[in-house]
Parts: sequence; structure tokens; C-alpha cells
Amino acid sequence: DIRACLRECGGEHIRIISKIENREGVDNLEEILQVPGIDLVMVGPNDLSASIGRLGDLRHSQVMALCDRIADTCKAMGKPFGASLGPGDEATIRDWIERGVNMLGCGDDISYISMGCRRTFQLIQSLG
Repeated sequence: DIRACLRECGGEHIRIISKIENREGVDNLEEILQVPGIDLVMVGPNDLSASIGRLGDLRHSQVMALCDRIADTCKAMGKPFGASLGPGDEATIRDWIERGVNMLGCGDDISYISMGCRRTFQLIQSLG
């Protein structure tokens, strides 16, 4: 049992997160949520969109329907869920908040560095 192992090693504060990033994960979500020890389901909407041939089209109706299905299933089964999103995508962040998300990951080091570079470059262009 993973929880017993974590307790023995002083890791009772560690949480186990299951990532759902493709249609197969959505189709098997109820079974995944029944695995003992999973604390949270984290959705990767960009990877999920790619798995149905809609890479990056997070607002596409098929992608939205899969995301709604994940949220509804997690809520029905009493499991917290989160989403790993890009930074600054206000519409997608708002969608997940409206779904009742328990955790949001909004960006990573590369995307934040890239955003900062773009802003600095735009500033230099506007001044020059």
C-alpha cells in the first residue's frame, strides 16, 4: 500500500496525482478514481486536445465536452480535480474555475520566460 510506505518514510504530506491527458484516460476515469491512494486527478487539456486531433484547440466543443465529463465524474465520485493550463489563457482558466476545479497549474518556467521575452521585445519595438 503506497500510503503505508509514504507514512513509514515520513511522506504523509505527499499527494498522489493521476494525470488524465487522453481520451483513453477519460474513458477509464471511473476505474482510475477507484484506485486506492489517488488524491487528485489532474487534467492536461492541451494533451487531451491532441489526443482527439485538436491540438491546442481547447475551446473546441469535443475538448470542452471531455473536460466537462472529467469534472462531472470527479464531482460525482467525490474526488478533487485540477487542470494544468498555460499562463494567461483567461477563457480556459475561467472555464475550469466554473467547473469547480480544486487546483490549477497555470504555466511553467518555459512559458513564463517566453512571455517575459515577448513583452520585453514588444516594449523595445514600441520605443524604437
